[in-house]
Amino acid sequence: MRGTLLFDTAPADRWEDAFGVGNGRHGALAYGRPGTETAIVTHHRLTWPDTPAPPAGPPDLAVSLPRVRDLLLAGESRRALELFASDRYIGDGLADHGARYHPRPFHPAFAVSLRDERAGSLRDEDAVSPRDESARGTAADGYRRTLNYRAGLAVAAWPGRRHACFASRVRDLVVQQVSGTLPDLAVEINTRLPGAPAGLRVTAQARERSAGDAMIVTAVQYPGHAGGYVGATRVVSGAGGMVMAFSAADSGPGGLGGVHVSGCRELTVLTRVEAFGDCADLDTARDRALTAVTGAPVYQRGLLLAEHARAHARAFGEVSLDLGVSAADRRLGIGQLLTRQEGHPDQPLPALLETLF
Repeated sequence: MRGTLLFDTAPADRWEDAFGVGNGRHGALAYGRPGTETAIVTHHRLTWPDTPAPPAGPPDLAVSLPRVRDLLLAGESRRALELFASDRYIGDGLADHGARYHPRPFHPAFAVSLRDERAGSLRDEDAVSPRDESARGTAADGYRRTLNYRAGLAVAAWPGRRHACFASRVRDLVVQQVSGTLPDLAVEINTRLPGAPAGLRVTAQARERSAGDAMIVTAVQYPGHAGGYVGATRVVSGAGGMVMAFSAADSGPGGLGGVHVSGCRELTVLTRVEAFGDCADLDTARDRALTAVTGAPVYQRGLLLAEHARAHARAFGEVSLDLGVSAADRRLGIGQLLTRQEGHPDQPLPALLETLF
C-alpha cells in the first residue's frame, strides 16, 4: 500500500515538525531530540472560551459548495475563501449570507515531556522549541522517526532506545511507551504552549501510587470563566523501576512538578483529558480521567498497542494512492521530499503527494 508510512532521519526540533496521531477525541504531536521526547496533548473540546459564539448557530454553507467547487477548479482560491468567510458573497450577484463570525480556535491541553535528567531542567520555551542543542542532545547515529498511518503510531528510535506514541482508539488515552537502555528520566507537564489562552489558572499534583506507579493530575481553569479541563497522567515503570513524585518547587522555572523515573528498561505514560463547563464539575471530570488511566492494562505487554492498531486499521480503511513514483523516490524521507518540493513550488511532487496521502 502506498502512503502508509512517513519517515525522517532527523529529529523534529519544533512542534510544527512533529508527527501527529489522534483518535477523533484525543490527539498528540510527538517530537523532540533524544533526551527530550515530548507529546503535546490535544482534545477535541478544548477551544478558547472568550470568543463569542454565533447568535444563531453556524451558517448553512452547503448551498454554496457548488459555487466554491467551481471557483477552486477555475484557480480562484481567494474568491472561494471569501465566499465562506466574508459578510457578503463577492460579485456575481451573490446574495447576502449574514453576519461574519469567527469560530472558536482550538488550543492544546499541555505537553508531557520525558527528559533525560542529565540534560538539566526544561525551560518553558524548550518544551516546544529547544534552543540549546548541546543541552538538549543531538541526533544519534541510526536515528529514525516514523509515522505509520495505518497503525496510527508515531515512533522515534535510535540504537538502544525506542519511543512510541499513539492515541488509543479503544481506551481514549494518549499513550507513550519507551523501551531500551533508559537513563534516569523526569516526566513533566507544561501548559505554557503556543496557542494556549493567556492567564490560565493551573494546579498540578504528583503522587506515587506504588514503587513503580505514579500519577500527575493537572487542573486548568480559564481566566474569567467557570470552565476548564483536567488531565490525568499515569507514569508506570517496568520491572525493577522506581518512580518518585516531585513538586513544583523542585522543577525548573515555571515547572508544575512531575515524576522521577529510574532503574527501568520500559516506561509507559498514559494521559487522559476531560473538559468541564463549570468549576462545580471539576471533581467529576477528574474522576473520569483518573478512572480511564488507572483502568488501562499497562502490565499486559503489547496489549494497548495491539488493540489500538486493530481498531485504527479498520478506521483507516484500504484506500491507497499510487502515482507511479519510482522505488528510489519512495525510499526518501519526508525532509528530503520537502526540500525537493521547495525547489519547485509550482510543481507538486508526486512522491510527496503519495507520502502525505
